[in-house]
Amino acid sequence: MLFQKGKKLEPSEEMTTALLSVLDGNYKEAERVLESLVRVDTSRVGPMLALGRLYRLRGEVGRAIRVHKNLLLRTDLSKSERFGALKGLAGDFRAGGFLKRAIRAYEDLLEENTKDFLVINVLVELYGQVQDYGRSISMLKRLRDSGNKSKEARLYLAYAELQVKRGEERKAYRSLRRCLRKDSNLAVAWEKLGDLEEKQGRHRRAQKAWLRGIDCNSSQSRSIYPKLKKSYLSQNALEHYEVFLKERVQADSLDFDARIALCTSQEERGDLENALKGLETLLGYQKFHLEALVLRTRWLIRSGADEELIRSAFEATCDGIGDLGAFRELSFPR
Repeated sequence: MLFQKGKKLEPSEEMTTALLSVLDGNYKEAERVLESLVRVDTSRVGPMLALGRLYRLRGEVGRAIRVHKNLLLRTDLSKSERFGALKGLAGDFRAGGFLKRAIRAYEDLLEENTKDFLVINVLVELYGQVQDYGRSISMLKRLRDSGNKSKEARLYLAYAELQVKRGEERKAYRSLRRCLRKDSNLAVAWEKLGDLEEKQGRHRRAQKAWLRGIDCNSSQSRSIYPKLKKSYLSQNALEHYEVFLKERVQADSLDFDARIALCTSQEERGDLENALKGLETLLGYQKFHLEALVLRTRWLIRSGADEELIRSAFEATCDGIGDLGAFRELSFPR
């Protein structure tokens, strides 16, 4: 039995005091109370488990590990107490960044309770962190939750990226296919599938995959359009690329990425007149589209256009950048 300001408190009351101290953020008081309980009765496991959690909460992972390891050395623990100590140790390893040790501890927990969904979820994450995506996916499937399809797709995508780095492109291809069966709207996966198809010389299949990526997420076009262009060039079919971009623009007049890509392609093959017209059309929709403003100024300077025209384009670019007074003081390019 303990005393606090002249008043006797039962151990259960002390545990309540410790809990309230933690909730109040007074970790020092909580530690004092729990350590007092442990000193008074070393046979009680609850206060030691709580003390270990408190140490971890304070970032003192080493102390937490020692508490939980000492508990696991005892032979008088009940099954539930041993499970609690092992779970605490697993959490300590995870918090301390000892991922492989954490995995082993959580695997031990899973042997104790094969249907512990919280442990399974943690293992899904830990396997992913150490890039063991095969086990991560297998573990995720044990949850039998249809809502995990998107998560499984992301794991297959990460697995494919790792396989590409290893040079295992066939395996990566299969992983991407499985990924897209789980989530057919994952634009990044379509782009990476197109990359693999293109590398194998399957240009049409690559282009089809890339277009699916753009349809799933229009922002993906920033990285996909240059790949499409390179693919068409490899087939000596640049005109088909520009036809495709014109169709995109006609279908959606606000597809500025397609407009920029079309204008850039035109300028690169020497059709500056149509390239500049395209930029002017874009700027008619969005006056301060910075990329269009910069390209217009750059192309006018490169072409040796009239100085007044260049000055006007340069000033418009400054306005597009916004309220940056220092920039406006820069000398006009000649």
